[in-house]
Amino acid sequence: MRVGERFIAQLLCALLAAALLAPGGFASRAGARGAPAHGQPPRQQQTRGRRVDAQPAAQATPRVFENDVPQTVSVFQRETELPLSIAILVDVSGSQASTLPDEKEFALRFLDSILRPGKDDAAILSFTGETVLEQDLTKDRASLQRAIQRLRVVLPPTRKEQEDSDVDPATGSAAPAEKEEDKDSPIGWTSVWDAIWVTANEVTAQTSGQTRRAIILLSDGDDTLRRVSRDEAVEAAVKANTIVYSIGIEPDCHGTDMACKLDKKALRKVSEATGGRAFFPLDDEQLAAAFAEINQELRTQYLVAYSPTNKARDNTYRRIRIEIANPRLRDQKIKLTYREGYFAAPPRAAAPRRERAPQERLKRPPRRPKKR
Repeated sequence: MRVGERFIAQLLCALLAAALLAPGGFASRAGARGAPAHGQPPRQQQTRGRRVDAQPAAQATPRVFENDVPQTVSVFQRETELPLSIAILVDVSGSQASTLPDEKEFALRFLDSILRPGKDDAAILSFTGETVLEQDLTKDRASLQRAIQRLRVVLPPTRKEQEDSDVDPATGSAAPAEKEEDKDSPIGWTSVWDAIWVTANEVTAQTSGQTRRAIILLSDGDDTLRRVSRDEAVEAAVKANTIVYSIGIEPDCHGTDMACKLDKKALRKVSEATGGRAFFPLDDEQLAAAFAEINQELRTQYLVAYSPTNKARDNTYRRIRIEIANPRLRDQKIKLTYREGYFAAPPRAAAPRRERAPQERLKRPPRRPKKR
């Protein structure tokens, strides 16, 4: 922890955005938060009683392990000036009909408060069974505001609409049998993991390596149609150096024939595996607080860098463990939060970005080959 800087028992965690450093180093951005008092959720950063005493930098440096092998830390410093690239990913399926207006309002406030003019950019995406790029990454706030304001719930087709779609309008007879690749039509479904996979690959991975990348997911986490698994979605985010923050929204399915649920476990797993956190607000005040905490965490990170003892770029997954070395700091019950690992992949050039029009439907993940 930086010399002279105050910490509290409930210091918000920062994100860990892995980045391979030439010629083969690893940089992680991490932070800390204390154990919440009396089982309450962590609250806002700033002093609320206890603080961690200032320590000489050498004493504050954490211990880092890669696949349980100790590593030598070469850099440990606060990092606040990196540009941000944020993708706000909003579930617009029918279960979100009653909460979407509030989500839009607080998303607008969040962007107004976090984006620094000329420095940070953001994208807006919506999803049901398919993902729509409402607005590609841009620094233009007006374009982002318009994209959020036009978000609408996409309801599944009624029985009559479904029956009409099965009839060829030209002949009045049954429409031709659907192709194999169209049998899992995305209409009326919710593809949470596909949406994360697509967003990581098509949006955040296309940004400069010198940015802090994050997906803000607003959803109930109830995945009802998928081409990729939750683990594959996490892998895509990790490879894209993207942290996922989940804001779990309780679905409202009263008076409908939809079966829906809030999958807290799944949302927590995705967020924690990528170095983020999951929030489960129960009202407008808690929703505003969740956005405020994410804002704070994106601005409060510490860079931990080391050159791995294993120099192979073999595409294997390397587990990371970071521990507080100083016993006085450990006594504060501070919890470090960081991404759990990275893939040791060879360097590759970033794919050229192309201009994409608002409301472009992004291609779904490739279908898995059938098992024989």
